[in-house]
Amino acid sequence: MALELGSTGGAGASVPDAANTVSHLPDIPAAPSRFALPPLETFAEVTERPLFSSSRRPIAAETSATVVQPLSASLAGIVISPSSSSVIVMHGDPPTLMRLKEGDDIDGWSIRSIEPSRVVLRRGAEEQQLKLHDTAPPQVATAAPAPKPDPAPKPRR
Repeated sequence: MALELGSTGGAGASVPDAANTVSHLPDIPAAPSRFALPPLETFAEVTERPLFSSSRRPIAAETSATVVQPLSASLAGIVISPSSSSVIVMHGDPPTLMRLKEGDDIDGWSIRSIEPSRVVLRRGAEEQQLKLHDTAPPQVATAAPAPKPDPAPKPRR
């Protein structure tokens, strides 16, 4: 049986029967029913040599868990009066000034004590101190001796 299509002026094109065409196709193996990943043990080399580590050595679990971040702040000023004490701390990004008193917290660090030249902070068993500028008297610069004049140039021959 053939199907005839007529689109231009009565002349038609013959299309072969679908049953005859199917018999000429090659056999295709059936697709697997479900994809399964290989066991994780086959990827042991990947976990032993991490891709994004410059040394390609595994990161020890205990070292990554014990990384301690120090407080990223600087002491800008200390105010001590008979009734209260406070500190001015430069902290954050962009840096901003914060006024804190004993017992206040900053990034998990608690202000433990305020002294005339430093503040002591505590987080758990850790302690950190921020120092105000050196309190030593400034060094007085002495005039440097005048440089010696260069000897007279020798005449050329």
